[in-house]
Amino acid sequence: MKSKIVFLGLFLMCIFSLNAQKEVKDFDNKSLVSSGTYFDSKITDSKWSNSNGKSYTKAKFSDYTGTSHANLSAKKTMSVFLDYKIELKKGGLTMEVADGKGNVIFKHDFTQTEEATVTVDLKKEENYQIRFTGKQAKGSYFCQWKEK
Repeated sequence: MKSKIVFLGLFLMCIFSLNAQKEVKDFDNKSLVSSGTYFDSKITDSKWSNSNGKSYTKAKFSDYTGTSHANLSAKKTMSVFLDYKIELKKGGLTMEVADGKGNVIFKHDFTQTEEATVTVDLKKEENYQIRFTGKQAKGSYFCQWKEK
């Protein structure tokens, strides 16, 4: 009887764990090329972890101070949806999109958890960066881009 209860408890924990892990769908944007994560300075956060796909970047951190970015390059002039989810437990985080000349076309400062979709217009043959700047931040970021 005791082993059945333990088994049932483990089984339920597995089910809840699988439901808690959101599967990221990686889109194949035909006219948008991405790469990254890149760092402007060395990350000293020992718990930093990140991953990237063809259409997203994400990271988790416990004490993030610095700037990281993903690169985008548009093969044609287009509008792009940026879906982002920022989870903050402490500190602050700034997300911005800038063109190759450093002109910021989107910027938002976060001090708490937020999730939204914004549209940015990209020019043909232009390079862009999606930058995340942390200030003693604990939490995570996720950003996905999709051609409109």
